Amino acid sequence: MKPLGLGGRASGETGARSRATSRYARRGKKTPRDLSDSSTHWVTRLGALGDRPGDDDSARLQHRLLVYMGVLMSGGGLLWGSIAASQELFLPAVIPYGYTLITIANLTYFRLTKQFAVVRFVQVLISLLLPFFFQWSAR
Repeated sequence: MKPLGLGGRASGETGARSRATSRYARRGKKTPRDLSDSSTHWVTRLGALGDRPGDDDSARLQHRLLVYMGVLMSGGGLLWGSIAASQELFLPAVIPYGYTLITIANLTYFRLTKQFAVVRFVQVLISLLLPFFFQWSAR
């Protein structure tokens, strides 16, 4: 066991964490750990937007997977639409952008009504139709 030095630390420890924490506290800023906790909290809140108080763990997992799938595919839709627009394919670029807008509306509906079956049907339907409409509009 190491003997305790000043400040209750074992001798040889630098106390970098406490110095860093006090440095952020003096400036009134959040520590990097606080920032990672808040980003995790934001992601958790996003995934739980359709949860009801009485839902079991299986239902909550299904809600989270649906929301995360929609958000991630919308990011892909924004990228896909931007690439199409950069190639001057403006009509085909509207399709992925439209997918993103429909997903936002769908997830907003989910947050307000908590009707998982309807939201899941719409999300899967537009996910299946997106490539078809994109290819059809590129003629």
